[in-house]
Amino acid sequence: AGVKVAQSVSAGASFGGASGGEELPPYYDPAAAERYFSKRKALVLKRVFEILSGSAEFLISLKTEGVSEAEVSPEIRRKQAVQLRELLSFLGPTFVKAGQALSIRVDLLPEVYLVELRKLQDAVPPFPTERAYEILDREFASKGGVSGVFESISPEPVASASLGQVYRGKLKDTGREVAIKVQRPDILPSIALDMHILRIIAPILQEYKNLNSDLVGLLDQWGERFVAELDYKREAENGKEFMAAMQARKITSVTSATPVDDLCTSRILVTDWIYGERLELS
Repeated sequence: AGVKVAQSVSAGASFGGASGGEELPPYYDPAAAERYFSKRKALVLKRVFEILSGSAEFLISLKTEGVSEAEVSPEIRRKQAVQLRELLSFLGPTFVKAGQALSIRVDLLPEVYLVELRKLQDAVPPFPTERAYEILDREFASKGGVSGVFESISPEPVASASLGQVYRGKLKDTGREVAIKVQRPDILPSIALDMHILRIIAPILQEYKNLNSDLVGLLDQWGERFVAELDYKREAENGKEFMAAMQARKITSVTSATPVDDLCTSRILVTDWIYGERLELS
């Protein structure tokens, strides 16, 4: 598997209002996705092929590198963990997000896998900065675009994750140092397609493995939370609520970056640039 995040899967997909079932809504709606992709079966089949062909090497390694768990050497297990991380990165945001969720499940995966999957938290290959500038110019068109808002902005992202990437910049009007989070382009159609495919696979897997869990129900719960994270204006509000809660409890060692409200949109999050350590690492 390669290490770039797949971008081609959303070709031909669009989102907006779910009028007549011809567009994908900007929120998680399995029924709307079913109507939309039932008319675009070639797109679905292409993505299924991408997933299966991209996964083949990793799946084969699981079957051939030892008959039992005890026979697999630590070096082979580490190699498989790296393969899994690279595979999830190659398959795109939905699978990267799933890997991030699994990275804290010590009850499900060996530590060697968790170590690799944690690298997906902020080490996902970025999309081109030119695309990020296009998004910034479009979102800030009424303010003069990038040059009208920022005095300076880092030429490359300082961090890249499953849903977006972060640049360091300075505001033109105040000189305030800020973090600029830009959402990946075309991410909603990509996620909708992957979730649609996973909902098709889930009942088959549930029956094959004779599982008692409602996999489709679990997918829908996760998908709803996942897609909600794409609303950066909501993320800005959540950050302010978190800071207020910490202040109310007189906890000064834990905080969140203060958003610049008039520069936050559904696809752009601008906050103060702060120095600190991630909570899970402290």
